[in-house]
Amino acid sequence: MTRPSYLRHIAIYWQTLPEVYLDVQLVQVLTGQQKQTSISTSQWLRYFQGIKTPSAVLSDEHVSKLVIESSNSTEDSLDTIKVARFRSDAVKEIRTILNGDKKQAQPQLINLLTQNLYPNQERLVRWMLDLLTSGNKINTLKRYLSEIGNGFIAGTRTADFSHSSKHDYHYIYNEIIAEKNPNKLGFTKTVICSLHHSLKKHYQAPDIDIRGGGDPQIVSSYLIPNQVYHAILSCIAEQETLSEYYKQALSIVIILLYRTGMRISEILGLQVKDIEYDNQGFMEYNLIVRSNAHRDLKSDDGTRRIYLSVLLLPEELEDFKRFFHLKEGQSSRYLFTLAYQSTPLSRYSIEQPIKRILENTAYHDLTLHSFRHNAISNMALIIRCNPMLVMQFTDYDEIKIHDIKTHFLGKVRSVSTNHWDALMEFAGHANLITTFSSYIHTADIIASHQLQQAKLTLPLDVVNKLIGTSRMDLKQHNKYALESRDNAVNLSNIRQYVNRKVDCEKLIFADKVKTSLLSSGPIVIDKKQYSAMFGRYSREMIEKLLWDIEDGQMLGAASSLNFMYDDALMIYERALSLVKNEDGTLNHKLISKRRKQRSNHILIAPTPLHYHEEQALVYQCFDNLETLYKSKASRHEIKHILKLFYEKTNTSKSEIRFTFKQKKNFYKYLDTMCQILPSQHWRVNISCIESESYTNEKNKKTYRPVVNKAAQLRRIEEFGKKAPGFEGKVTSLGTYNGYALTVISPLKQKGKSKLSSALMSYVLHFLLIVDSLTD
Repeated sequence: MTRPSYLRHIAIYWQTLPEVYLDVQLVQVLTGQQKQTSISTSQWLRYFQGIKTPSAVLSDEHVSKLVIESSNSTEDSLDTIKVARFRSDAVKEIRTILNGDKKQAQPQLINLLTQNLYPNQERLVRWMLDLLTSGNKINTLKRYLSEIGNGFIAGTRTADFSHSSKHDYHYIYNEIIAEKNPNKLGFTKTVICSLHHSLKKHYQAPDIDIRGGGDPQIVSSYLIPNQVYHAILSCIAEQETLSEYYKQALSIVIILLYRTGMRISEILGLQVKDIEYDNQGFMEYNLIVRSNAHRDLKSDDGTRRIYLSVLLLPEELEDFKRFFHLKEGQSSRYLFTLAYQSTPLSRYSIEQPIKRILENTAYHDLTLHSFRHNAISNMALIIRCNPMLVMQFTDYDEIKIHDIKTHFLGKVRSVSTNHWDALMEFAGHANLITTFSSYIHTADIIASHQLQQAKLTLPLDVVNKLIGTSRMDLKQHNKYALESRDNAVNLSNIRQYVNRKVDCEKLIFADKVKTSLLSSGPIVIDKKQYSAMFGRYSREMIEKLLWDIEDGQMLGAASSLNFMYDDALMIYERALSLVKNEDGTLNHKLISKRRKQRSNHILIAPTPLHYHEEQALVYQCFDNLETLYKSKASRHEIKHILKLFYEKTNTSKSEIRFTFKQKKNFYKYLDTMCQILPSQHWRVNISCIESESYTNEKNKKTYRPVVNKAAQLRRIEEFGKKAPGFEGKVTSLGTYNGYALTVISPLKQKGKSKLSSALMSYVLHFLLIVDSLTD
């Protein structure tokens, strides 16, 4: 009997486990009866990895105009509109052929195919050939071409179609239909069906229901990490050739896509009058999504209210308020328009910049519709899961998660019977089948999470017979393991303990598999899942372990879900040793005295970075370190610089200093640092300061520092020869006799001088904690 068929018979048992709130939908997910859209392992790996800082350059042209770029164009060039492509009006060319000699129509269409056509032009010509060779009259071809030819060309522009999903085709066809007479849509849909049949025949276009309408069943979308979302916003904010207006407009659209789950057509069709707000306190802001002259909704169920004050973070809401009141003051009809115009932005105004930002990242295939899938999946987690799990997928804190859940489910009970109805209304779907079968990519995670809440107990006598333990042993492992009044053992709290104690038969290949990262032998594990730096864990998991301990959790509880206990113990002891002296006092080398404790436990986690710009660079650092750790030689160099860093670092100063006698160590340290973070982000200060004696006002001999300019110039020239590829800033401020190295803050600063950043202290502190994790 297969596992799923067996599990069908115990579904009611799952639903009656204590502390578990599995409903019929989630039971069907677990038994394989419910069609759901969990994403693949490779997509999860990408989700929990960092993203390289996008380096795209945008201008107003990318928002206001169609920019056609050749494959060999440079990143910063906008002259790429000049492409060696077929420049004529394809629809007009085809019509000229059809109006000419009927006998020459087929060879002339075939000849047109040999021109350097754009993909959409090629598909239009191929469709006409299909109609012609199928015995249709020339007049039929003309009518079909006139009905949708120009609409198809305008709707697809320079799309390459290679990654087009069902949703993309639906969007194109719906845009064509929206321009037609509502009383004659039957003919338009017939023509579209004819075109799509040709696209399926020649270009492997997906099957779609053109006549039926409703949401297409899309299962190919993936989740979008909040780091990617923030990287997009940061890239937009840093643009120098993009006007402030378009920066604002692009950012607000991305925020709404990510937070609200609205369709792009719904966002771009928003009118200023669709925003409700409290005009007294200016705290509550809502969007009303409804049909208007610019776009229709898919169904009446699409009409809904989006509560921005609940869904947006405070700084995002402030950005939205500023932009909205700007448009309101201009008496604009639509919220998102071209600069100084009344014309609404098009889908391409958003799509072009996003594709340009992400084209050299792992997320180059991200579509605008993916944001909708992500928002609905995240909302499902918020409604059904513990906040600590939700925080792994979103950038909401625990208070915000509670507020959102309370808003959608009500204040009366934390577990509501209408959670899926609330999610369906959030998505604007006509029925739950659409939401659950196509949009919730976290359904299996939610179901597993619910099962993990189960309180499974066994009598103490039974546990003693199984593993031969004592009350004291159980309590030492986890203080909540034993319920003394009932003599019952909570199995969830002693899972790792039982696994170590129980006598089990080894599998044939068990001697080849090492279960701990501390083992010296090879680990049989999927190479893609194994990090050269962090082993089987991720940076986020390790950081959360340390934060949970700082919050007051016991090590066993903090590590129970994600870690082998021995590994967690090693990480904890290493983190503790870095912040304490041998006599037990705090050393404050890595953690400032000003940082406040969150519980009775001392602080042991690296000081978190709050700015998106710094976080983006941190991901770049860890990407580079992952590569460096794969080489035995470079790993040895990193160990050396970590030792230097720990000797010299102190929270009272942001720079790492070397005397001139330590020149060799300085250059070695600088070389390794620039491999982790490119040299343009570093500042080197070289200063030659000597003591000069003089007689003070009280006629006493004393000393004062003076700069030896000649020696300083020689040192700077020497640096230029020894580090010719250094692209950072070289200064000579008279503060320290020797070399001083610091990271330049990526934040925009007022004035000429740029502040220093603590991001490398965060990275190296983290490395010191995990350095021996994969040895």
